[in-house]
Parts: sequence; C-alpha cells; structure tokens
Amino acid sequence: MNIVTFIPPKLDRLDEQRGGSLIIFRFEERRPLVGVEGLIDWRLHGHLSRLIIDGFLSGNTDESLLVPLERRLPHNNLIVFGLGPTQGFCKERFTGALERMFRSMDKLDASAPLTISLPGRADNACSSADAIDWFLPVHDNLGKRRDITIIEPTRAQKAMLPAVERWRLKNSVPSG
Repeated sequence: MNIVTFIPPKLDRLDEQRGGSLIIFRFEERRPLVGVEGLIDWRLHGHLSRLIIDGFLSGNTDESLLVPLERRLPHNNLIVFGLGPTQGFCKERFTGALERMFRSMDKLDASAPLTISLPGRADNACSSADAIDWFLPVHDNLGKRRDITIIEPTRAQKAMLPAVERWRLKNSVPSG
C-alpha cells in the first residue's frame, strides 16, 4: 500500500511488527552496540556481537549481511548494511546506502514491508529532519511498493512528521 509509519526503538514495539524485514545500518567503528542494534543484539543473545568479534560483520561500506532471527523477533529476517566510517557521512552516503538496501530487498521480496533504522540516525550522524528529507525521494524512486516503518525516538518522529505529512498529501497516501 505504500504507507510510512513510525515506532520508537523499543523491543515491545519491534515485536508488534509482523513479517517483512528488519533493516539496520552500522558504521565500522561503532562499539559497543547501542540503540536498536543493541536491542536486537540482546534479543539475539549477543549474536551480532559475536559476528563482529569473529570478523563476519564489519560495517564496511557496501557490506550487507542477512542474519537469521531464529524466531527471536517476528520479522522474516534481519539485514545489516555497512556504512563505512562515521567521518565524512553525508547525504550521498545516506542515499547510496538506502539505494543499495532497496535494490537488495527487491531481490528478496519486492513488496514485503520493511522496518528500518535509517542510516546514521542511531549515531546522530545526521539530523532527523535531514534523514527524512533524504529518505523520502529515495523511497519514491525505489521503494514505492512497500510499507515502511521507521524506528525513531518520539522526539525525532515529531520532527520528521511534517515532511511525511507533506509527502502523504503530495502522493495521496493514507496516514499509517
């Protein structure tokens, strides 16, 4: 249907999201795992941390890793996309990461809903206003067939909502 909604970064709210894919983005140097990534790692009994320690998950630019959830979260899968180093993070890297994500997701299931922690937001590498302004055009270009749930704290959701409402009106999309 193509609806964009929000949830706060809390496990009980992640548990309400059924099916589809859970998407997180990570920088190379992020340690320890915090925010949504930390919550997911905790739910997976430290599996993400072990992948990092064992060298299977680095956060390098262009990295993508499909992680089995083993029924610990109600999503079909978790996919982690690397962002490279935090230094120099900008609009081009943000949109490039989203483009890679949407193209990868089209190969898995072109219409499945996505629950996303937007690139750089867990580390405050970009503002919530910039993130939503950069996200919506990429979504219009590559993600139109999908319902999207964005994981953001309530304060950031409030900052993003005006841009989403303008987008909904422009595209005649119902509220989520």
